[in-house]
Amino acid sequence: MSAECNYIDENTVRQMYFGLVRVVKQELRKSKIARLPQLGDFGLVKQKGRMALVGKKQARIAPREIVKFYPADWIRGYFAARQGTPTSDSAQYLQNIPPNW
Repeated sequence: MSAECNYIDENTVRQMYFGLVRVVKQELRKSKIARLPQLGDFGLVKQKGRMALVGKKQARIAPREIVKFYPADWIRGYFAARQGTPTSDSAQYLQNIPPNW
């Protein structure tokens, strides 16, 4: 990481990251969305309650808020291109996924 930041010291990189996390946390608490220009958006969304296994027993997990990251279109395109062309099985699977997934 230091090489990517023109060889600045590790302490400065750490402070930059912690500062970014603090800003995102404050924005999520205030407006439930934090927009990072050119990168994407963090959103605080409510996850519905569901059943889960706790040991051998089933328990109900109450609804709770989780943080989701919605990447910018160029990042999605970059990683989609790195994955290569889909195989016949995955292309068939992608047809069954809802469009808003």
